[in-house]
Amino acid sequence: MKKLLEPAALGQLTLRNRLIRAAIWENMAAAGGAPTEKMIQFYQELAEGGVGLIITGYMTVHQEGRMDQGISGLHDDSLIPEYRRLTDAVHAHGGRIAAQLVYLGSLGGSSDQGVWGMSAVASRRTGITPTEMSAEEIQQLERMFASAARRAREAGFDAVELHAAHGYLLSQSLSPYYNRRTDEYGGSVEKRARLLLETFEKVRSAVGSDFPLLVKINCSDFAEGEAGFEECMYACRELSRRGADGLEISGGDRVWSTGNRTESLYADYAAEVARAVSTPVILVGNNRSPEKMERLLNETGISFLSMARPFLREPDLAARWQSGDLAPSRCVSCGRCYSPQGVVCIFRRKR
Repeated sequence: MKKLLEPAALGQLTLRNRLIRAAIWENMAAAGGAPTEKMIQFYQELAEGGVGLIITGYMTVHQEGRMDQGISGLHDDSLIPEYRRLTDAVHAHGGRIAAQLVYLGSLGGSSDQGVWGMSAVASRRTGITPTEMSAEEIQQLERMFASAARRAREAGFDAVELHAAHGYLLSQSLSPYYNRRTDEYGGSVEKRARLLLETFEKVRSAVGSDFPLLVKINCSDFAEGEAGFEECMYACRELSRRGADGLEISGGDRVWSTGNRTESLYADYAAEVARAVSTPVILVGNNRSPEKMERLLNETGISFLSMARPFLREPDLAARWQSGDLAPSRCVSCGRCYSPQGVVCIFRRKR
């Protein structure tokens, strides 16, 4: 019988429990993408709180297209010692931390920056129309991910996660709406998955077979004409076959902004993925109750549960549950934790 708060292996990494702090938009980095003291303290507090693994807010693999000046980056070797300070702080408190890597595409920057996309299709959210990448530029982008992953390992991160969810470029590549290419990177689901799978393989080569490599992916974009569960299942099977160490199942409906409070709302999708792959499956999306989370661990093939906003209100949530206080997370799922000054729970915001 699996326990939520027991040690568990994710690839060759042993975690102190099955709880994962999911990535969240943070807006705490310095100009250029380096961590600030505020950001280091933020992660140190999470490590002190006892969560099994911390996944960072997304870190860009390219300086262009950084949506906000406060967004983190691993696009240059000069950032390696800066992030070593952050990982050292996490490790000093027994924590483990993964760097989430992203190329924002048309969800970041502005149209005059010439951001890349699979096709010149305007984002439904930002209105930005990207420049369609050539095949050579696609290869260049894949190498950017690999270089950023290498920097992550050198900076002391314990794992890397590729962000292929929530409408960023690796996610758009799977979408028939955003990927209208007619070459080897577009058309069939096999071709639309090619960018993600090639990126995975290049990253794996850069970090080695012993370094945990995770992928976050939408179970569905939940939007007309976009990627659905078919794309998710195909990509997850292929990623598992290639040796992914974890698959984090999310969705494209941005629950933090819609007010959807359905608990563990992607559980059915994640359970089906878990039945189809040998890779550990991580479920994200309104996980709140430890009893329900533990039932999912034992009634499905799901192996880990991840949360973001609950750890904003209670950085020590894992320690509270470990102490025997199993009341659900005190997060009310209001989505009001986002601010220009950085992400912070409204109940902890200084007046």
